[in-house]
Amino acid sequence: MKNIVICGSACSGKDFLKNLLVSKGYLPSISETTRPPRANEIEGRDYYYISEELFKERINSNYYLEYCNFNGWYYGTPSPSSKKVNPNLYIMTPGGIYQLPPYFRSESLIIYLDIPESVRRERFAVRSDNNDSIERRILADNMDFENFTNWNIRITDSNQINL
Repeated sequence: MKNIVICGSACSGKDFLKNLLVSKGYLPSISETTRPPRANEIEGRDYYYISEELFKERINSNYYLEYCNFNGWYYGTPSPSSKKVNPNLYIMTPGGIYQLPPYFRSESLIIYLDIPESVRRERFAVRSDNNDSIERRILADNMDFENFTNWNIRITDSNQINL
């Protein structure tokens, strides 16, 4: 497989797994968003923070591999052809995965972190950058991941992740 795509609900361990894979030499894609940065996020490391106007221009020019509007903010993964470097590690939502062109999906291994809600609630409780309502995020994730089956590997125990 040419690409690894990580998918999971909030606080499922996506960033943890991404960082493990980066330490093994994978090159992460950096998404763009119209939401403001959270307290510990850094421009160019976590996201590129852009205006809604620029985001919509890029949608119209087919700049994104996939994009979505989540809770009023746009998020998008730039197409590999739009960047000078070709990443091979992505974090996406189920909706983003369903938007992938067939060629890209066939070259990708999708890892679904399906971690129990109780574990994710514990993680939410200790996150210092969390301005979102836990209940709102859990509800949105439950809707987003309902009937999600477009994955190759499903991890249901966060203790299974140790590369």
